[in-house]
Amino acid sequence: MAITGLGGKNVPWYQTDYRIYAESDVALDLGSADWADWDHRGDLVFAKGGCLFRQNFRNLKPGSAVQIADFNDRKFEEIKPTFQAQHW
Repeated sequence: MAITGLGGKNVPWYQTDYRIYAESDVALDLGSADWADWDHRGDLVFAKGGCLFRQNFRNLKPGSAVQIADFNDRKFEEIKPTFQAQHW
């Protein structure tokens, strides 16, 4: 994980690139992504372009990541907090 940018217009505050190395070689270069982490099975799960993906490391062919979910049709809705949530 490398932070390649900070701030800017219409971009996340942290612009982050992800790259996986196997020994000294690059095994997978995700480029810019919103988030990435390993799951309990040893697969890489990552968010990119409004979608969630799983990359199995037994199949590292280009484009072999499987899309788990697509959130692009979701719209943000601002909701006023409840009274209880306004006091802590």
